[in-house]
Amino acid sequence: MVKSISGSNSATNIYVHLSETWIQRFIDKKDFTVPLRDKYQLHHFIISLEASLLTIEAEIVDMPGSVIIVSCVPKWNTATQNLELEELDIKTKSKNLILKSAGWVASTFMGEKIDRKIIEQVNGFYHEFRNRLLAEPFNIPLKGQGNLALEPNSFSILTIMVEQNMIQLHIELNGSFSVALIA
Repeated sequence: MVKSISGSNSATNIYVHLSETWIQRFIDKKDFTVPLRDKYQLHHFIISLEASLLTIEAEIVDMPGSVIIVSCVPKWNTATQNLELEELDIKTKSKNLILKSAGWVASTFMGEKIDRKIIEQVNGFYHEFRNRLLAEPFNIPLKGQGNLALEPNSFSILTIMVEQNMIQLHIELNGSFSVALIA
């Protein structure tokens, strides 16, 4: 016996908790590379989440033993559906003597470029995901035997909160849904 419920033009608020571990696995799987200047790239990202603070550590490609550490407070712009990074702090750690002595140069001159590149990557990925989500209905298997089918008309992140070891998203999803439960 199949029981089903459906609705159209329904607004649903969803709270999603993404653990630091899940985010790290996702980043590792995507294998992101962020280009800096003409000859440098950032790779092998490590994420750390503390109360309202996001820290990103990345290797500087072609500079063995050199990493850049970016700490910031991420803010979500609901109107533009874009991430903004505030209170940016950039540090370098290196075995490379030239980069060590130029650490303040990297912090001073590369800061704007690094945060812009990170924002471009994150916002680009989010908007690509959002467009795919809105283009095709999707199904979510339910525990036991059943299925939730969603056909979204709009998808918006309302807030992002960085907490200890996790990020909480408050999402509003508008569209049609149906739930089929098999008894």
